Amino acid sequence: MLSGAEFRNLLSTHQLRANDGTVGTGMTLGPSAASSSAVTPVPDPKVINAALQMWIEITQPSRMLAVVDVSSAMKQTVPSAGGLSKEQIAVQAALGGLDMFPESWAVGLWSFSTGHQQLVPIGPLNAQRDQLRGALGGLKPNPKGGSGLYDTVFAAYQTVQQGWDASRGNSVVVITGGRNNNPGGMSLETLVSSLKKAENKDQPVQIIIIGVGSEVNQGEMQKIVDATGGAVFVAQDPSKIGDIFMKALALDDGR
Repeated sequence: MLSGAEFRNLLSTHQLRANDGTVGTGMTLGPSAASSSAVTPVPDPKVINAALQMWIEITQPSRMLAVVDVSSAMKQTVPSAGGLSKEQIAVQAALGGLDMFPESWAVGLWSFSTGHQQLVPIGPLNAQRDQLRGALGGLKPNPKGGSGLYDTVFAAYQTVQQGWDASRGNSVVVITGGRNNNPGGMSLETLVSSLKKAENKDQPVQIIIIGVGSEVNQGEMQKIVDATGGAVFVAQDPSKIGDIFMKALALDDGR
């Protein structure tokens, strides 16, 4: 069990005060705060470590490539969302998430149907937030478009790898409303094996998949993220994607 002084010192290395306002070695406060002599209660070490890790993770900037499905699967309307399409719901959730991203983040945007298209390259959010908002707002599903989901995921993963940044969490966030539907493209097995071969454990890149609706095969998506690390979130009711999107962003921010 850590002593009160050891606990304060551990917190101070991350510029945190103890819960009574006192600080450890290496961190100073104003005269009134520094004069406190109260004894710091010490919680369980597991709680301490979890709290510190959470603080470190949520304050670390992220580098993210968002990849949004514009295949025909996204044109389906959702009665529980007032007749909006899956695409409209996904865009609304993404715009809400974008508004929450800190200026320190780097974000890029792709869309995909059978093939993929770069809309905004990964770059500093403080310089291209409006560009990202405009590109998201202009997304519309292709009425006859298939889904090259597997090829797109691999291309996105490679893109994030190529510019890997040690000072940030690096991730691909995919929003999709259906299954891979591209007969001439990668199979699931090829994608998984390709990701495993491409993975560099010293330069991790997470894949986070957000599924919109019951057409998404969660088992298949799980195989993809298991190859590299990440998570799958599926909103069976697309009108609930906002909540799912926030959970996914929390994981992306927490690495």
